[in-house]
Amino acid sequence: MTDRFWELMARNWSGNISEEERAELERYLLEHPEYWLKAGLEKRLDYKAGTHLSASQAGALADEVLARIQAEETGEPAADAPGKTQADEAGEPAESKRGRVKRRVALMLAVLIGVVFTWYLWKPAMDKPLKEIATIPGMKTSINLGDGTTVWLNAGSTLRYPEVFNRQDNIREVFLEGEGYFQVKQQAGKPFIIHTSTMDVKVLGTTLNVRAYADEDFSETALVNGAVMVTVQGKDFYLKPREKVIVRKKNNAAPAGGRRKTPAEQISLEPVRGVSDSLLMETAWREEKLVFQDETFAALALRLERWYGVKITINDPALRNSRFSGRADNVSLEQLLSILNAITPFNYDIKEREVIIQ
Repeated sequence: MTDRFWELMARNWSGNISEEERAELERYLLEHPEYWLKAGLEKRLDYKAGTHLSASQAGALADEVLARIQAEETGEPAADAPGKTQADEAGEPAESKRGRVKRRVALMLAVLIGVVFTWYLWKPAMDKPLKEIATIPGMKTSINLGDGTTVWLNAGSTLRYPEVFNRQDNIREVFLEGEGYFQVKQQAGKPFIIHTSTMDVKVLGTTLNVRAYADEDFSETALVNGAVMVTVQGKDFYLKPREKVIVRKKNNAAPAGGRRKTPAEQISLEPVRGVSDSLLMETAWREEKLVFQDETFAALALRLERWYGVKITINDPALRNSRFSGRADNVSLEQLLSILNAITPFNYDIKEREVIIQ
């Protein structure tokens, strides 16, 4: 089987396949019916294993299973075992050959039926109807998921999740856009996976903060306690408590859709920043504390828009690059702008839900 076939199968399973690629895949399957068995068997092994196998692992397991099926059900040895040679088969009576072919076809059909049945039993959570909870700018909320996990959503965020995590599911999956603080309920053998546009975060039972706003030029996962594995562009990063991984997005990268990922320009591991012994900068928002450190006015304005539920326009390009550090606990927008103005002078005008800065 060619690498191109597996590339097309991967695109098909992920839902990221074009019409031209789908037609190409169909031609492969029509020209090589045996690919159906191998492809279905590898998918079955993947979900039965309780975790996603690499292509080489799944391929090796599938080859081994197929060899054993051939040896046990048709009486023929596996390809690497001693047994009949091509010369032996050449002298085999035609009637015997036809019987052997019929047995193989029947066996393939039986396995394919099993594969299809198993696929419906073990299909991933993304194929199930998902509920959605969203927060508008100026709003925060929390939700208890069906598995006992608690999620706090920051302003301007969306979480999609299954209403029920079925017992036969071997993973628990949710999809986040924006920022969320997760206290994940541990379940043996059922990792909790948070999908964002730039990374996938695999959790066994822990507390962490995931930030992945579409309008920001970075995303990050910060671990408070426990252990997580973050996957970015096929690379795995294992975080220790009070570590975080930051993904800098490529300039002008198109927002991702579905399970496609936004391209990353730079990936780095950094320590979580502590404001005090009991307060972390990455999670201070959950305690209604707005903390910022060496942020450009342009980046800070995005956070203020979500925090106060307003639209902010900065007309001075130089002012957009001015940097600020500070902490705001329960202050109004006008009070905060007055404090920032004392650090770097600027004019501002507040009209209902819109702020003009120049």
